[in-house]
Amino acid sequence: MKSTSLEVNEVVVTALGITRKEKSLGYAVTKINNEDMNNVVTGNWLSGLSGKVAGLNFDQSSAGPGSSIRVTLRGEGSLSSGKNEALFVVDGVPIRSSLMTANSGGTYSNDNAPIDYGNGASDLNADDIESISVLKGPAATALYGSRAANGAVVVTTKNGRKTKGIGVVFSTGVTFEKAGFWPDFQDEYGAGAFNRTGIGDNVTPPEYSYWAVDASHSDTGVAVPRVHSRTAFGAPLDGSLRYMYASKNQETGEFTRLPFVPQDWYKGFFETGVTYTNSISVDGNTGKGTAIRLSVKDQRNDWIVPNTGYNAQNISLSVQQQMSRFIKLNAKVTYYRKNSDNLPMSGYSTASPLYSLMWWPVSVSVTDMKREYTSGRIRQMYDAGTTGGGNLINPSGDNPYFQTYEHLNTLERDRVY
Repeated sequence: MKSTSLEVNEVVVTALGITRKEKSLGYAVTKINNEDMNNVVTGNWLSGLSGKVAGLNFDQSSAGPGSSIRVTLRGEGSLSSGKNEALFVVDGVPIRSSLMTANSGGTYSNDNAPIDYGNGASDLNADDIESISVLKGPAATALYGSRAANGAVVVTTKNGRKTKGIGVVFSTGVTFEKAGFWPDFQDEYGAGAFNRTGIGDNVTPPEYSYWAVDASHSDTGVAVPRVHSRTAFGAPLDGSLRYMYASKNQETGEFTRLPFVPQDWYKGFFETGVTYTNSISVDGNTGKGTAIRLSVKDQRNDWIVPNTGYNAQNISLSVQQQMSRFIKLNAKVTYYRKNSDNLPMSGYSTASPLYSLMWWPVSVSVTDMKREYTSGRIRQMYDAGTTGGGNLINPSGDNPYFQTYEHLNTLERDRVY
């Protein structure tokens, strides 16, 4: 047998639903099929495009579940971030896909930090996408005008079956997420301070103690002053016994010395995120020119920050009718709904749980923080007006569990296109 090479004339969608043979075009176009995107299950179909198109860049926010993905093509052409994004066109209709945030900036001591609600292009169901054409050059995007000055991502969705019959496709997927990178915090020295009580070299470093323990409650019979700070300029974490935050029995008022060692003061706050995705589609063709496709997708997410996540549903209906040899009627409608009981705030803001974690003492465990919230002590202290004086782990900032379970940022989004 003699081998022969055959070249297939690829057909791509250029603009306004017009198809052209790829080899006949005088500008750069990259086509991506549905199979290329769905080889790896992700929570956002845009992530499936990463690395598949030269010059197509993705900048994803890490501010929350379903966070926005900024898409740029051919680099940055403007100092204004919002003017560099590629245009998304779905079945010939341009859609807005800029970043969606709310509230003001997340600066220091700002209690109204931004919340990332995701962007419009991410709402599409990857299982509904038939192909994607990425138009790069000015000639390719001319039909879309100035909005496509930074390139266009043309999405074509699926229609019904091409031949007579009925087909059913069901897919399911599970995605797990974990926090991947940690700051390089020091864990050699604990919270506290050295107080100079003399002149010159006569320095007395008092023993670290989270509480001011009087003689009657001290296990040595000697009163211990409170020497504590949220900054780590204290004694070495050498394992010696000290009065830690967890040393106090809140019911009896008794104190027990505990080892002065580094604690899991921030990693344990984060959980393993999981996203469940189920999708089903039914398509059919009468054999007389009528094709119908109905798809339903359900996605449920629990994110890495406690009490955060979302539920999303996507329902799409496509009807195609061949009216005559030259006229074809094609109607599509998609309903998208996304809701969340809580989306976390971001930035260097007192409203962000990460702010509280960053300033937490190394010698206080994340278990202590959770116990402080779940026991109801925070509410009790606020009701009694006794939140100061070290009665709470961090009297100058909120407990991160209190923030994620009490400072809720809800979302209800309904879109029809």
